[in-house]
Amino acid sequence: MNNKELYTIFNQSAKFPLIMGILNLDPDSFYKESIVTTIHMALKKVETMLNDGLDILDIGAFTSRPGTEIPDYQQERQLLMPFLTAIRNEFEGLAISVDTMNSLIAQESIEFGADIINDISGGIFDPKLPELVKDADKIYIAMHMRGIPKTMQSTENTSYQDVVTDLIKYFSKTIEHLKRIGLHKVIIDPGFGFSKKTTDNFLILKNLECFQILSKPILVGISRKSMIYKNLNLSPETALIGSVVAEFYAVLKGCSIVRVHDVKETKQMLSIYKMIHPNVENKSNFVK
Repeated sequence: MNNKELYTIFNQSAKFPLIMGILNLDPDSFYKESIVTTIHMALKKVETMLNDGLDILDIGAFTSRPGTEIPDYQQERQLLMPFLTAIRNEFEGLAISVDTMNSLIAQESIEFGADIINDISGGIFDPKLPELVKDADKIYIAMHMRGIPKTMQSTENTSYQDVVTDLIKYFSKTIEHLKRIGLHKVIIDPGFGFSKKTTDNFLILKNLECFQILSKPILVGISRKSMIYKNLNLSPETALIGSVVAEFYAVLKGCSIVRVHDVKETKQMLSIYKMIHPNVENKSNFVK
């Protein structure tokens, strides 16, 4: 997929949100239905998601749920690359995002056909990663997280003066830094569930439109997370309705991309949204 086609995809988010479907390779991921263990299984799942309305595939080879360890390079590479290669070969025109914090993994992923790098550390874990994405002229997702998954829910990492204001300041500095190195194709992700208490997550969601001041597309990933299922006394497996309701609210508040486990149901939700707001303009814009 060339850059012109990518711009077309992302510029569509100026009017209608895009669906990013999740494909997990790590067997320790918190939602077991998102995990694939064979290439055949992965290809069938991607085909189903495409038929259901997928715009972007996000593939990750490590789990980032609280308390987990970050895999080493060889472990992550060994798991990721065969799947990425097979998916790219099978679905030539599909926009593919790779979820990694490692610049070496990012570099190989781009060589193997990735269009987007989804960095949950926002460049803090591996400062070389944003530079690499810039040099490759690809798209970068910068998420907010303090610490690493193992430590992100500590008291120190979940203490804010004002979580919305603090995140806007963080992203403002991050975007300015990325701009200085020449990286302009940036999407921001508030990082629901990463270094946040439950009340923080819902305050961010409630005030999501405030992030439009940053003039970048906003990605929201709240699908089946603990902020949904724990508050409903459910499990990730039974949190579909709560997830879709929260995602609908995020769309109303200016979300450009929804990162989800359930593409079919999300597509149905967005179809109703478009019927209610056929000419809606999302103020989050993708800067070329």
